[in-house]
Amino acid sequence: MQIFSLSVSEMGTLIILGARDSWEFSHETVKSKRKVLKVEPLLDATGHLFSLSVLKKPANMEGIQESIFLPVTRADLEVLRSLFNCIMPYLLGWNAFGNSIKPEVYSQVNSTNPRYGADNEWNR
Repeated sequence: MQIFSLSVSEMGTLIILGARDSWEFSHETVKSKRKVLKVEPLLDATGHLFSLSVLKKPANMEGIQESIFLPVTRADLEVLRSLFNCIMPYLLGWNAFGNSIKPEVYSQVNSTNPRYGADNEWNR
């Protein structure tokens, strides 16, 4: 089993990936492994092919490469995009900022609030 984690910027790249676009993500790990995730359009333009290659370089042996290929339809890619769009604000910490805003503070700043002496445009 191999795990490939995407950074926020890599998720952004997958979100904006077009129907004919391809991209390659490469990660070096501390255990002499190189992981490469390639995203390429399928020949019939029905989706993309995700291929994960892991190159292990043990100290006393030649490199061993393992590869996994996964065809992803356009609909599947849209589901991934939706998931990334939903989780990205949490990964960036924007949800903490959003939760810290108090709605009552912004309602008091509203210029139509009569407590601040502002004239309502409709009452003129």
